[in-house]
Amino acid sequence: MTPVGNERPLPAPPTDGTPRPVGATMRVLALVLACVASACSHRSDERPLETASIAHGPFEIVAKGRRISTGTFPNTGGNPFATMEVTGFTVRHQGQPVSITHGSRTLQGFWRVVRLTDAPVPALLVSTTDFHLISDEGGRLVTRSFGAPSTDMADYQWLDADRGQPTPPRAFGIQKVDPNAGTELRGGRWLRLAGHTVLDVHTLRSHPIRPWIPSGTHRPMAGLNGGGVRAIAFSPGQTQYVTIGSGYDYERDGEHYQALLVVDIPSGEAYGHRLERRQTHFIDIDDATPEWLARHFRWTKDAQGRERLEPRPGAKPAPWVGRVVDTSGGPNYRLRPTLPAMEATLVRFIVERMQGRPAPDPVDPKRPSDRTLAVPGCDDTVVVYHHDAQTVLYTTGPTHRVRADCSAVVRRIADAFNAELARGAYQALFERD
Repeated sequence: MTPVGNERPLPAPPTDGTPRPVGATMRVLALVLACVASACSHRSDERPLETASIAHGPFEIVAKGRRISTGTFPNTGGNPFATMEVTGFTVRHQGQPVSITHGSRTLQGFWRVVRLTDAPVPALLVSTTDFHLISDEGGRLVTRSFGAPSTDMADYQWLDADRGQPTPPRAFGIQKVDPNAGTELRGGRWLRLAGHTVLDVHTLRSHPIRPWIPSGTHRPMAGLNGGGVRAIAFSPGQTQYVTIGSGYDYERDGEHYQALLVVDIPSGEAYGHRLERRQTHFIDIDDATPEWLARHFRWTKDAQGRERLEPRPGAKPAPWVGRVVDTSGGPNYRLRPTLPAMEATLVRFIVERMQGRPAPDPVDPKRPSDRTLAVPGCDDTVVVYHHDAQTVLYTTGPTHRVRADCSAVVRRIADAFNAELARGAYQALFERD
């Protein structure tokens, strides 16, 4: 190429394997990375961030959006520069910024701020990893922190919002929040804050709680701990809640056991009732339904008039039944604790009652399997297997995809087999201890 004016021709790239000069290589790499970063982040970073102001009495809540990395690369996302919008909060009282000192921390910004609209005075519950109450009492700003400083998730649970009984627990974290709906908390009176406080929203009185029985004491079931576990029931007089605890029985060679742990809100203390599988058919917290609790326990009052949960005299367990568990791969029907013979029994039931027929194994079609069945209504197959005292039914196919029709078949089989179990069938196929 003939140079024009003062231009110098670019040197031809080496063809004999000589390495390209490092400086040139780094300049090219920098240009490529800059282009990738611009292409990958341009779209998400140009979307406007949301800012809103919400008034609540003398308080002003400022919700402001900001961007953080999605954190999905490389496991679940292909863009290392992807971001997402989250909401941060600040609070003003009568126009002045509000800050909270908790231990060695001074907080001026929060992950979540919610208005307690059923409180007797203007009040806000704010959180990062801990909970704090900000209220206006006669024009005076009052702040209170609950529990010791921690790095735990700020989980909470209404104890009475479902017709006087607990609703599922939830947690405040780093997320995008609707400025209106996401800054109001209502629905009940008694609010459990993590494992350390119950707040009476109607009076703003807080009750420190200890959902455990201290070790090293002479109290029954010393060492039983139910901290961080959701409440499963609330007493009729709204003075105690029930959760599941676990501990070790050192009089039985350190045997692990589970128990009901009952927390008395006025005193903050707890007591327990050990759960024996043979007597209660209890395996995990999902077994602790309101019907199960009413079958095995009852609320009474002691000589001082305090509520007390006691075992129900003469209670007998209901027949063992299975449970449908939703998973990312579709619903599973699980029976436990079962003996190995339950596997063949469930297969036979599907063949005889649900018109199932043997089908090729979905992993290796050439291998015969007496646990894999084709069932009318499902284009894939259902599989039954037994392992570790558990018999499971699930659906799968060559692509392991989830099909709505096959999910419905699993649920239909579960309902039919559970109906037989509830009438007392096949109970000998469950473990006794």
